[in-house]
Amino acid sequence: MHEKNLVLGFFVAKKYVLNKIFVDGKKNEQGITGNGMRKSRGASIEFSMIWESEYAVHNERRFITRVNFWRDLFPGRMGEAAEALLPGGRCRESFAAGRLVLPFTTDGIVRFKEKCFESQQGYHSLLPRIGRFYPQGIAWTAFGCFRGNMNPFRIIGIENDTVIADTNHPLALYPVTLEATYVERRAAFEERGGMCHDISETVTSDGPGMQVPYPGIKTDFYSVYPFRRQNENEDVFFTEFRDSSIILMKQRQPSSVESIRKHLFPVQRCST
Repeated sequence: MHEKNLVLGFFVAKKYVLNKIFVDGKKNEQGITGNGMRKSRGASIEFSMIWESEYAVHNERRFITRVNFWRDLFPGRMGEAAEALLPGGRCRESFAAGRLVLPFTTDGIVRFKEKCFESQQGYHSLLPRIGRFYPQGIAWTAFGCFRGNMNPFRIIGIENDTVIADTNHPLALYPVTLEATYVERRAAFEERGGMCHDISETVTSDGPGMQVPYPGIKTDFYSVYPFRRQNENEDVFFTEFRDSSIILMKQRQPSSVESIRKHLFPVQRCST
């Protein structure tokens, strides 16, 4: 009997709420049209994510053309605050470390054999370097993911043939302030399904936090010097080859070659 009363109460409450929001089937900005389609109000919003490391104050910006206040997922009270703004208005909210992204855990530190690191990537060879980021798909057998997984992990140590990787989000240890700037109001539109933005995931994905070195670890950028040229010969040999090639071409096509030469190597005149 108790269960029956609860179910009945739920349907009564639901009917009351629907009647309060959707009066006589008429549409409102966040209501239902006469044909039963939900009308949603949206906006174009620029999100700025501000956080501070020991090196700098960082500001990561993401512009979302069509935010849907009914469907999209906002952190904290950001959804209500942003929806109440007028064009040009701003609101902000601060979040402790591990609120916008998953909190740091020791389970995120993974050890795997170096042979699981697939060094050969197409025509390129990669070697595991301490402090550097790689997509998890490069070591997919170690992480139990697909080869195409682009979520980053950072190598924080190499011991003999064992790689130590941190798969925690690069922002997991940093408090973050999120600011929303209301750029433009979007006309109400009928809901026919579509994409849902997870605002937290959108503003924290694809790079934020990766620019900061790992605490206590020197990033290996130069154990293999990355700026070597394929041809290390002196530049004078290239100059001689270029000049001799031009002479040869001029003998064959004097007029066209001369115009090309003037375009590629214009004469520099000094004004006095």
